Amino acid sequence: MRKTIIIAAIAMVAAIAGCGGSGLPTDATGVPKLSAVASSIGCTNLQPIKPTLYASAEGNCKLNGRDVDLVTFATDQLQQNWEQVADQFGPKIKDGPGWAAYGS
Repeated sequence: MRKTIIIAAIAMVAAIAGCGGSGLPTDATGVPKLSAVASSIGCTNLQPIKPTLYASAEGNCKLNGRDVDLVTFATDQLQQNWEQVADQFGPKIKDGPGWAAYGS
């Protein structure tokens, strides 16, 4: 019985903590912060821009000397929709839960 209670408590803490997300700092809506994503992947000189369709936040930065479009998303579905469109314009460089980086 005690083992069941401990397992249930761990599961509850994990759910509250949002396990399964990006592990990055988020804004008030739970979306990964653009600056945190940029920092975590080594993207420098981040210049926020007006977000495009499906995006929560978006910016341009440099990653290993390459121009990158860095984007965050409120849901997995919005990310999938954005990536489907973006695949037509440039290669995906990196992505993770709630964000994507594409070459421009």
